[in-house]
Amino acid sequence: MMFIVWLFCAVGAGTLANQKNRNGFAWLLLGFMFGIFAVIAILLLPELPRKAIKVNDDKNL
Repeated sequence: MMFIVWLFCAVGAGTLANQKNRNGFAWLLLGFMFGIFAVIAILLLPELPRKAIKVNDDKNL
């Protein structure tokens, strides 16, 4: 039972991190190591702005 809760915390932290434009895999690992504390931490962090995609407008091709 405890392992299921720990796994749920890991997946939850990773999912929340992705929604907040943060590294989901890193937060998945943090969630696995720290459980509910990682989930609380990611809930308290603000959302990061999305990175703009650069478009090459070079006409000299």
